[in-house]
Amino acid sequence: MKSALVLVPPNIPSMDSVAGGRFQATYNADGRRASHWIPIWICYAAGSVPTARAMDCNVEGLSREEFLRSVPDYDIYVFYANQETIGYDQETARLLHDSKKRSLIAFAGPYSTVLPERVLAEQGVDVVIRGEVEEALRALCDDWPLRDISGLSWKEGDRIVHNGEAAKLDDLDSLPWVSRIIRRDLPLLRYRIPYLNYPYISILSGRGCPGRCCYCLWPQTISGHRYRTRSIADVAEEMIWIHTMLPQVREIQIEDDTFTCDPGRVLELCDALRGRDITWSCCARPELRADVLHAMKQSGARNLVVGFESGSNEILQRARKGVRTQRARAFRDDCRRAGLRVHGCFVFGLPGETKETAKQTLDYALELAPDTVQFAIASAYEGTAFNDYLRDEGFLHRETGITSTGHLTARYDYPELSADEINRLTHQAWRTYYLRPATILRQLRGALTNLEDFRRLFHGVHYVGQYLFMNEPHAK
Repeated sequence: MKSALVLVPPNIPSMDSVAGGRFQATYNADGRRASHWIPIWICYAAGSVPTARAMDCNVEGLSREEFLRSVPDYDIYVFYANQETIGYDQETARLLHDSKKRSLIAFAGPYSTVLPERVLAEQGVDVVIRGEVEEALRALCDDWPLRDISGLSWKEGDRIVHNGEAAKLDDLDSLPWVSRIIRRDLPLLRYRIPYLNYPYISILSGRGCPGRCCYCLWPQTISGHRYRTRSIADVAEEMIWIHTMLPQVREIQIEDDTFTCDPGRVLELCDALRGRDITWSCCARPELRADVLHAMKQSGARNLVVGFESGSNEILQRARKGVRTQRARAFRDDCRRAGLRVHGCFVFGLPGETKETAKQTLDYALELAPDTVQFAIASAYEGTAFNDYLRDEGFLHRETGITSTGHLTARYDYPELSADEINRLTHQAWRTYYLRPATILRQLRGALTNLEDFRRLFHGVHYVGQYLFMNEPHAK
């Protein structure tokens, strides 16, 4: 069986390509990393083949030169590539190919899935794995002929061949526990997300999301809109294993796009975890019933990552969010009564955005007062309905949105709102929220009564201070 390395490749200086896959890049104004997301997709892929390993050049801090000089020999290298870094990644692949001439270099990820021909245009890229990686990687390591591997795009001389689509994996219980692969291959203690207890670890309980939000990348490109799930018994067993075998982990984050879309399944997990002293968090839509929220709290849930997105119901409707602000307000009240913390996610630049709707979003965030927040710029990613809308309307005006400090910015201008104005409004929202007295007092009060809050505040002061007082980011 052939060997494989599944990796997050070296980044453009100051660019966090893992974060760029779903969120804004997270760097200090001086270029230092403030947080890292665990790249669980490369770990699931690496765990699917006995001879495969995962490597995160991002968290290792490896430059391209250091990576090329030190990377071990493998038969197959799989690059997790992002839209904003694709040219840099292709160049890295070409240089790697020059030194590993007998190795096969594959690209995977949303951008590669949507535009495989553009990715294969670079001489160093041999194949593209479209969609989920596990089955195709197994076939490559078993040395199947390229023509026989579903979901593969590859070169046959000067011609690019696209094999038929691969079926999505349904038996998710057949995958190894990602926590074991993370422990084996990645430096767990180097990963940090400001709104989670440190150190944390991520797992998936399912893939796909039934939501139809126009901007969300993975369901529209990789995982699909059918929610495929692991058995709750398997999920609970992995969480109990983490609690026992990785005692340094202070929080388990369930990274499903919307774990709470099936309340019955949530309650089943709560029953399995109750009384085990496991702290966990998850992503949630702002419409979960109060009784489910209380059950989650009783089973050890601490924090919900919630996409409130916009304070304008018109914008929410255009974005196909499916939840109105009135319901989200009631959900926030229910979370307070249940004792659950909320990390609120808000977005500027969705279809129809104006200065007035952006103000409504900031006012909405101040009213909801989540325990922590993030204000993001809606990213125009290939393969999403949002990107199609911007292109069809003639609003896309920039090739890239990376700044010198690694932040992503708007690549589009609306008739009543320019990209620079969207960037400025987003930056001002961070400043307004975190510099208001009520927020400062709440953070200080928490730090005085909770050790984890103290650690979080201590870590976050430098980053927030740097970001809040830097000049507004602008695209190159």
